[in-house]
Amino acid sequence: MGMVVKLVGAGVLAVAAVASFALGYAWPGVACAAATVAVIAWVALTLRLPPLRVKQAALTVTLEGADGRRARVVKTQELVPLRKPLGDIRDRSLFTPGRLDDIEVSPGAVAERMGLGKYHITKVVFKPPLPPGRPVNRTMSYVIYDGFAAADVAFMFVGDYPTDELALTVVFPPERRPHRARVFVRAPGRPDKPAEVTRAPDGSSLGWRLTDVKVGVQYHIEWSW
Repeated sequence: MGMVVKLVGAGVLAVAAVASFALGYAWPGVACAAATVAVIAWVALTLRLPPLRVKQAALTVTLEGADGRRARVVKTQELVPLRKPLGDIRDRSLFTPGRLDDIEVSPGAVAERMGLGKYHITKVVFKPPLPPGRPVNRTMSYVIYDGFAAADVAFMFVGDYPTDELALTVVFPPERRPHRARVFVRAPGRPDKPAEVTRAPDGSSLGWRLTDVKVGVQYHIEWSW
């Protein structure tokens, strides 16, 4: 509705500009023409905005046994809907061979689960929709079964929405710690970019802090047992 009002307003201003010039009123015509351009630019900028922006996010993978056959993933986000009320969000996951299940979300409810290539996508709906401009804290958790049992393991976060700050953490069981780990950024059409990973002194976890997470870019954590 708001977008329709803006477009109608731009049309009225454009007609007023033409009429003013036709009647010889230069300054009103210039003012209406300038206002028309401003409204159209505003509409174009609004249409280019993503549906939301994530101010802060954290994703923690906790391996619950030495065999790597069960891992709990918890993702928290502080997000802000931008253009209009946010009725749903899609969470995309990619991981080593395994099964993703036991999904819990708050707020919202899981409406659909699907596979798309190597990705597992979960659609979460909000009733009522989240209002634009108001920060919302949300949480999503799930369990990955049989995903981290191999000798060489990888986990990846993909940027679905612009994110200001992101903390990725992997927590290992006391009985098993990795002997090698690395993190890197993978963007379409570019070579992989290594980054710095933080290790706990006792080897119990890996951490990676990122800023300005881009849409479509992949953030990889790899390790060897």
